[in-house]
This record gives sequence, C-alpha cells and structure tokens, in this order.
Amino acid sequence: MLEGVPAMLWLGDAQGKCLFLNRAQREFWGVGIDEISTFSWARTLHPDDLSHLQSTFGKAMANQLDFEVEARYKRADGVYRLLHTSARPRFSATGEFLGMSGVNADVTERRASEQRVAMLTQELSHRIKNLFSVVGALISVTKRENAASSTAMESLRRRVFALSAAYDNTHALAAHESSRNLGDLVQMVLAPFQPIHSFSSRGLDYQLTPKTTASLALILNELVTNSSKYGSLSSQGSLEITASEIDREWNLITWAEKPVERSQPSSDEGGFGSQLLEFAARDIGAELTREWRGETLVIGIMIPREKTAE
Repeated sequence: MLEGVPAMLWLGDAQGKCLFLNRAQREFWGVGIDEISTFSWARTLHPDDLSHLQSTFGKAMANQLDFEVEARYKRADGVYRLLHTSARPRFSATGEFLGMSGVNADVTERRASEQRVAMLTQELSHRIKNLFSVVGALISVTKRENAASSTAMESLRRRVFALSAAYDNTHALAAHESSRNLGDLVQMVLAPFQPIHSFSSRGLDYQLTPKTTASLALILNELVTNSSKYGSLSSQGSLEITASEIDREWNLITWAEKPVERSQPSSDEGGFGSQLLEFAARDIGAELTREWRGETLVIGIMIPREKTAE
C-alpha cells in the first residue's frame, strides 16, 4: 500500500538513518531499494538549508516531537526542489522511541506562485497609496482655491487620511496574516489629535481582523473628528475608551467623552458623518448607540465576536 501511494513517504530509525523510502521517494532521489540502508538524505540538501534543517530535525529527535520544515533537496536529475516535510515520532508498545515517520511534499511551484502573488500585491498596494496621495493633494489645492468651502474640504481630507491609514494597517496585516490590536488602532487614530487633555482606556488588548480594523478605523476617526469640533477634544474635556465582552456573541467598545461645555449637537442624523458611521458599522455587522448620561456623551459600538481575532 505504501509503495503505491503517490506521496513521498519515509521511515527513519532512532539515530535518523533511513529504514524505508516508498517508490515515490526513491524515484525522487534516484535510490534503489537495496541502497536505502546506506542512503543519506543530508547529502542531497542544498548547502544553504543544511544548518536550518539539521537544527529542526535534531531538536525533534532529541525531544521526540512532531516537526514540520521546508528545505531544498537535489532531485535525481540534479534539479533542486523545495520539499515540505511533516513528521512524527514512532514508539514501541513499551514506549521505546523507534524513530520518525514522515511525508515529503514538493511545494516548489506553490511557493513560487505565492511569491509572484506577493510581488503583484505589493505593486498594487503602492499604486493605491499613490492614489490616496493624489486625492489628498487635490483636496488641499481645492481647499486653498475655495476659501468658502475650506471647512468641508478639511473634513474630507481627514476622512481620506483615515482611509489611507486604515489601508496601511490592513495591508500590513494581510501581508503577515496577522491581526491588529485594538489599543494600537486607537493610538493610531488619536495620534493626529495629540496632546489630549484627559484620556484613559481599559480593555483594549484584544485583536481585530483586517476587515474590522478598516471599518473601525473609520468609525473612530469620525468620532474623534466630531469631538475635535464640538466635544471634549475642543474644550480640554475628558475622553475614555473602554472595551468589554457582553456575552459569547458580542464585544462592546464604549466611547465616553465629557466636554467642558455641552455644545455638541445631540444628533446629526442624515449628515454625511452620520451616514459614514452607519455605513462603516453595517459593513462589519456592528451596532451603534448614542446617548447623553448627564454631561457625558456615551457612544457604544457593539461588534460581533466573530469579527475579532483570537
């Protein structure tokens, strides 16, 4: 059965020497069935990968643990191919370590394709960044030429800046397949408005998925822009941002600001800012609430747990 499997399978003893190579693996290396006992796979390794693979393999053997590693091996025709190795230890009925068994998969074309995609993605990202810069420059020129609309232009410029910053972060996340910490995102959005007279935060240590990061960046930017015009950031008031888990399905981010004077409009329903908030929230399935508690404006952002990262 093992002979007929198209995957490259192998067994090694407790010292790391070959005990068995199936037909697919023997054909890859050009090894005869009677040569297995004297065959050394290390001699086929690319010199640049030898140290890394031997270190990974040696630690797994010493600790008798599973391991995965990628390295380049010389095929029977002299061409180096990238193999992904997955292996696990074998034990006797009495618990004695017998060696490793594993499978090698040729991932040469897959990794080359991934590199091409990464290169194209980087080029596309560069072009998109240039587009943001051009739009920002056009807004700045329009603002100078039309003094009467300067307030609207500045508001639009800030929103484009928020989009650009959100894109920077989500692109970086996608490139590293990682997530963004909520606290880092809050600091990024608040950075252009520093120093803030009185700011505090709690519970901002959980992770956001890339898509949630982009939408939440727009929401927070809209809130901080509005606060800088009418709220606590315009009057040396206080701002507190907290995050908590409501239940297994929802997380809650609370924006609570207390301006020196209650000059902030109670509602801007129908305005562009309000529409932008609703659009960004709807994009990630979030729900927004807004209320005055005495002299404090409290805005709640309820985000589905599935939109956050572990």
